[in-house]
Amino acid sequence: MERPRGLVVGQEEQEEQELLERAFFSWAEFSRFFDAWCQQRLALFFIQSSMHLTRCHWARLPPLYTLIDVLKYSYVRLVCKDVRAPSRPAMGHHEAGCPAFIIVKLSPLRDRLVVTECRLTHSHPACPIEFAYYFRPGRLLANTCLPVRTTNKISKQFLVLADVHRLLSYCKDRDHSVIDALRVLQGLFHKDPEAKEVDWEPLAKFRAACGPELADLVAEELSFARQHGTRGFHVAGAGFALKDGTSDFFLDGALTRCSCSIHAARHLPCRHLFAARLLTGAALFHVDLLRDCWGRAPES
Repeated sequence: MERPRGLVVGQEEQEEQELLERAFFSWAEFSRFFDAWCQQRLALFFIQSSMHLTRCHWARLPPLYTLIDVLKYSYVRLVCKDVRAPSRPAMGHHEAGCPAFIIVKLSPLRDRLVVTECRLTHSHPACPIEFAYYFRPGRLLANTCLPVRTTNKISKQFLVLADVHRLLSYCKDRDHSVIDALRVLQGLFHKDPEAKEVDWEPLAKFRAACGPELADLVAEELSFARQHGTRGFHVAGAGFALKDGTSDFFLDGALTRCSCSIHAARHLPCRHLFAARLLTGAALFHVDLLRDCWGRAPES
């Protein structure tokens, strides 16, 4: 038996008040809460727009850069899956998309995420069958890597710029992280025209760790490495190395030792350490890594 409309609206307004100003101290905490919240209401939402913390200059400075991995976003707008009107509405009938939305923002103290706006009144009934088909727990936490569309022209390991363009044209997913990942590759090829092929899996891991907004750093790192006869990072045994066969750079899996023969001739803070931190999550400028890379303790 369907509940009276007035009762439904009243309940939704109460839920809005309960959700507003709710605080979360990490993106993971919000994601877990949101999964349970959606399951209780059979509600399907996706991220329509967002602002990653890496775009905030203040968040890149220590000790605030640690917030990037914890809070992840300064702004997120989640909208109902049915936000768009049907592509072919019935003759003489215009049906607007669902207006339900939730906005999460970084608090003024920059220490938590807060629900600042929401509208939970949907223009359609919940559908258990549709929810069971589309809902995936942990979707907001997933580090979407690169979509693989295997064709006769794309191998499973290497791709070229034309392949990136083709993948972008194929991509219809509303998950922005998929498109962002391809944009990273596109930027890499444009910044380094000499690039002919990219090792797929390590670059996907690299991108998943650093985020799309650091595409320039990824491109710069791989471009510099290629100038020295390398092609980029690859997994080597229990660690990571540059793919040139001479181990110009190597970082062990425990993140306790690294070597960089390129740095010795440059006398500059090793940019490979930035890449190592992004790739593995190691602390930026970890003293042990710097000592091993420079051959001595870093100057304070």
